[in-house]
Amino acid sequence: MSRLDNLKKQFAEELYQCGAFKDRGKSPGGNGFQLHRHLTEPDAPLSPYYLDLAVLRSYPTGAKATAVDIFEEMIEPFDCEILADVPTAITPVVSSLSDRTEFPMITPKAPKSYGGGGDIDGVWSSGASVLLFDGVINRAGSILTAAKVLRAHGLYGLKVRDVFVLIDREEGGRNNLNAHGLLLHAALSVSELLRLYRDMDTIPLNIYEEIQAYRFAK
Repeated sequence: MSRLDNLKKQFAEELYQCGAFKDRGKSPGGNGFQLHRHLTEPDAPLSPYYLDLAVLRSYPTGAKATAVDIFEEMIEPFDCEILADVPTAITPVVSSLSDRTEFPMITPKAPKSYGGGGDIDGVWSSGASVLLFDGVINRAGSILTAAKVLRAHGLYGLKVRDVFVLIDREEGGRNNLNAHGLLLHAALSVSELLRLYRDMDTIPLNIYEEIQAYRFAK
């Protein structure tokens, strides 16, 4: 087993231990979780699981540190001048990755109407190569918005092609990115994560089966 494979297994265990993976029992009223898709599809079924990677910032020597290790391994073969995060869940991880690799970091965001304005925090040069990071990908709406902001800047725009995430929920995000010239690199698919949890007896079989039924019913 490679170092990256070992890191992925370790990360899966740490995700569960720190409460980032939540099953239906931890949802409001025990009825399931609303996702971003419910903003436009209010009648869509509630999700029986949720991945809350915002908690990583509270585990700097645990799950967060492992996430940094994973991303460092993943980006090693890629040309890069700048790291960019989709705020805010993955921001602390990318900040630590920037410290370690010494690649500068920028953050695309909604423009401000005060101060200096602008829709990117940080310093960049037109035409620079950017690697874009997020925690979880569903349908890729937030990632596409961030990539659009980055690409719009400068005479030639910032060069954004490769997107790195920790978990792919496998809900069409990869294809949506491909349609806009973006390539997805996911540390773990949710299929892999669930298999690890099933095989390690991390989650009961009935919860595993409920989540799988939800995923394949769509």
